[in-house]
Amino acid sequence: MSRKVGLTIGKLAREAGVSVETIRYYHKRGLLIQPCKPEMGGYRAYCEGDVERLRFIKQSQQMGFSLAEIVELLSHVDEMNCHATKVLAEKKLRTIETQLEALEKIRETLKTLVGECRRECPQACPVIRRFKVLSTASADGGE
Repeated sequence: MSRKVGLTIGKLAREAGVSVETIRYYHKRGLLIQPCKPEMGGYRAYCEGDVERLRFIKQSQQMGFSLAEIVELLSHVDEMNCHATKVLAEKKLRTIETQLEALEKIRETLKTLVGECRRECPQACPVIRRFKVLSTASADGGE
């Protein structure tokens, strides 16, 4: 890969596969440092490191990390703190495993309801009946 220096925000966005608005938002969130504007006019100049940082952010998002978690991840990367990075990744893994377990329960419930629906519909749809029971329980302070 060629060493690119002096990228405009538009070129940076294209190189990293994000929008200019995303870059500006990342500036506001502290994920990416905005370079100084030249005194004599012209454009702010980004470098290849900024492209790499944006790609890191995108990859982290694809792994399920929130922007707040990515700020923390980036601080560990900047410090080369492998242990802290591992701890954060393990925490994210536990969260994802918990979400997968919850999704599996939802999947099984829906499979059962869909199976019952084939047998009983249209008189008393089990999906509608179950959702009504759950909405009533929620309104009463239950589930």
